[in-house]
Amino acid sequence: MQQYKIPGTSFILEYKIKKDNAIIYGVSKQCKKLVVPDIINNIPVTEIANRAFEKHPSLINVSISSSVRKIGEFAFSDCLKIKEINILGEVEEIKFATFSNC
Repeated sequence: MQQYKIPGTSFILEYKIKKDNAIIYGVSKQCKKLVVPDIINNIPVTEIANRAFEKHPSLINVSISSSVRKIGEFAFSDCLKIKEINILGEVEEIKFATFSNC
């Protein structure tokens, strides 16, 4: 697992590289407003992993960049504080229960 400091914040995104694409696996528990970036270290972010933000205690606002093509199962499930999710591109695949109990 690799870490990426979100510019202008103290928050850390966790990610892995797979076939020249970045997959997001989580963010710092204190993060309230998340903007999933288009690229990390010149590698496109194309996926949010299964359960990446499940039960996140603080997320209120999420913007998903236009480079993201897939959002995994339960990725945002049980994020009880979320009030707004913006999907800025054309996500091709949203898996089962991605936003359940939000």
